[in-house]
Amino acid sequence: MIDKKSLTTPIELMPARAYRTFLGGSLIDKMHGKNCEDNHFPEEWISSCTQAINIGREDIIEGLSYAVMGGKKVLLASLVQRYPKFLLGEKHYNRYGTSLAMLAKIIDSKERLAIQFHPNNEQAKKLFNSPFGKTECWHILSVRNTEGDNPHIYLGLKKGVTKEVFINYFNVQDVDRMISSLNKVYVSPGETYFIEGGIPHAIGSGCMLAELQEPTDFTLRTERQTPSGLKFKDETIHLGLGFDKMFDCFNFETFTYDEILKRCQIPSKVIDENDDYKHEILIGDDTTSRFAMEAVSVHSKAFLPAHESFYVIKCLNGTGVMKCKDKKYTIERGKEFFVPANSESIEIDGNVKILMFLPPTQ
Repeated sequence: MIDKKSLTTPIELMPARAYRTFLGGSLIDKMHGKNCEDNHFPEEWISSCTQAINIGREDIIEGLSYAVMGGKKVLLASLVQRYPKFLLGEKHYNRYGTSLAMLAKIIDSKERLAIQFHPNNEQAKKLFNSPFGKTECWHILSVRNTEGDNPHIYLGLKKGVTKEVFINYFNVQDVDRMISSLNKVYVSPGETYFIEGGIPHAIGSGCMLAELQEPTDFTLRTERQTPSGLKFKDETIHLGLGFDKMFDCFNFETFTYDEILKRCQIPSKVIDENDDYKHEILIGDDTTSRFAMEAVSVHSKAFLPAHESFYVIKCLNGTGVMKCKDKKYTIERGKEFFVPANSESIEIDGNVKILMFLPPTQ
């Protein structure tokens, strides 16, 4: 039996890794004080109630977050199912039911991801019977040179690339031409990018980033294998839609380099700064109502106000003490917390940097 009182203050969660087809993840292990080579677990899913979709691994449950309560591991999804209004907030529950309506991740790519695209909300409802597509955003955390090139991402089709031309590249699997059809954007830590459902994209090698997205794992691909040679099953490419139908989810709009940056690169907005802390909005209402991401750099002390809905904290660097009501927590690099709706304000003392992930505002 879980004491409801324990659900009125932040809930510390265990790291949740998910299998992916690309290689990476060593920097995530390093964040947790471990040494590990890059492997096929390059993503950490944060406060997740969304199960990963991996064709051929359907019998393995991964991507879901656990808390330790009363000495036992408890699925966050189970807690939410049992106490939805209490944990999520009544307004959020009335709009989204027991769904968190968002999914946060840390992604560390040693190799380039295969070119991919995701359904928008309209297509997700029509093709996957889902109220959510997979619009997402990326906040670059760190970079490393892994393949002789500076870290980069790919966003949107270049000007002059037609639907017919790109689909022909796909049919003959001319990967070099598919890649050269996308805008290549070199990235630096601190930058944030917003990628709407449908826009083709790929994370390049050497990028460690925080991703915030709608709560699905609908990923369609245009390559039959990863750069390191792992071959995809057909269903991994089209998710059961078929090779022709999957392109209904592909946005064939074209962009110059400047246009794609204007469309996707989002400048941060400082909302409060003093000698004690700096609070920035990385993705907010002026970009999307689907989710929000904020960063707080604590130099000595900061207060996080109460919210009517839940939010999620991920500590990126440093150490400190987090206080809420009569509870104290050690907050340090790698730790994550689910903060229930209507939790009282939180005080953080120390020298830490955190990301806050917030659900839809409507």
